[in-house]
Amino acid sequence: MGCVMSHRGYKGNFARPLLVASLSVAALMALFEIEKQLLFPHISIWQSHLSTICFTTVLSTIAGYFLVRRMASLSKQREAVLRERERMNEALRVSEARYRSLFERNKAGVFCSTPEGLFIDCNEAFANMFGYQREELLGLPPEVLYFGGKEERDARIKEFLQTGQLKDLEVCYRRKDGSRVWGIQNIALVLDQNGKQFTEGTIVDLTERHQLEERLRQSQKMEAIGQLAGGVAHDFNNLLSVIMGYSRLASNVLQENTPAQDHISRIEEAAERAASLTHQLLAFGRKQLLQPKVINLNSLVINLDKMLRRLIGDDIEFVTRTAPDLWRVKADPGQIEQVVMNLVINARDAMPDGGKLTLETANVELDEAYSMEHGTE
Repeated sequence: MGCVMSHRGYKGNFARPLLVASLSVAALMALFEIEKQLLFPHISIWQSHLSTICFTTVLSTIAGYFLVRRMASLSKQREAVLRERERMNEALRVSEARYRSLFERNKAGVFCSTPEGLFIDCNEAFANMFGYQREELLGLPPEVLYFGGKEERDARIKEFLQTGQLKDLEVCYRRKDGSRVWGIQNIALVLDQNGKQFTEGTIVDLTERHQLEERLRQSQKMEAIGQLAGGVAHDFNNLLSVIMGYSRLASNVLQENTPAQDHISRIEEAAERAASLTHQLLAFGRKQLLQPKVINLNSLVINLDKMLRRLIGDDIEFVTRTAPDLWRVKADPGQIEQVVMNLVINARDAMPDGGKLTLETANVELDEAYSMEHGTE
C-alpha cells in the first residue's frame, strides 16, 4: 500500500499521515493473519471486519496526526504571543522609566491634576517652586496656590473645560511662605487608558525675570530722578555763584574783625557746602563728570577742619589725627569731601548730648581678617 501511495505521488499535508496509516494497516493485517492462522484458524469473522478495522485505523491515524500538528502549532503560537507580550511589557517599562526620568529631571514644574485642579502628581521642581514637600501638594486645592480671586480662577477653569487647554498663561502664584511666584502655565486636558479625564501641565518660573523687569523700572525711575536732580543742581549752582560772588565783594569792602565779616564768612562757607552738594547732584544726574586724581587725604582733612568744626558745633570735641606716612589715593576730591562731611554729620547726630569726635587717617589693608573684624565682605 505504501508502494502504491509512493508511485501515485501523494504530496502535501496528506503524504506523511497516509504513509503512516498505510504502514499501520499493513502491520495490522499481517498481525491479524498470524493470529487467525495460529489461534483461530476456523473463524472467518476476521475477513468480514478486516476492512472496517483497517479503515478506522487509517482515519484515527490521520486524525491523530493532524491533532498533534495542531497542538504543536498552537503551542508555538502561544509561545510567540508570550514572547511578544514580554517584549511589549519590557518596552513599556523602558518607556515609563524614560518618562519618569524626564518628569523628575525637568527644570520646569510638571504636574498632573483633576480637571477641577486637585493635584494628583508633580515633580520636585514644581514642589520646590512653591516651597512645599511633594506629599503636601497631593490633593491640595488649587486656590491655595493662586493670588487671584475665586471669580478669576473659576473663569479660567471654565475656559479650560471648554477648550481643553490653556497656552502661555502668565499667573501670579503664592508660595507656602506667602511670597509671590510668577510663572507661565501651559495645561491640557487628556485621557488615561480608562478614558478618564485628567490634566497635564507645566509651569516655568518667571520670578527672576519679573524681578529684573522691576529693577529696570526702578533704574529708569532713578535715571529720570537723576536728570531732574541734575537740572535743578545746575540752576541752583548758578544762584550759588551769585551768592558767593557778592559775599566776596562784601567781604572785601568790610573791615576785618567786624561782626559782619564773621557773618559773611559763614555765608561763604555755607555756599561752599551747597556748591559741594550741587556737585554731588550733578554727579548723580551724570551731568558732572567725575575727575579722579591722586590726592593726599591728610591735606584734604586739614583743609576741611575749619568747616567741619563749625558743622558739629561747640558741644562736641573735634579731634583730627593724620598718619605721617599715609598712602596717596586716586579719587574725585569732591566725592571724598562729601563722604567725610557725611561721616562727621552722622557722628554729630548720634551724639545729641555732646561728646568727642575723632577723625583719623591710617593705612589699612583690606584683607580677610580686617573684613571679618569690621563686618565687611
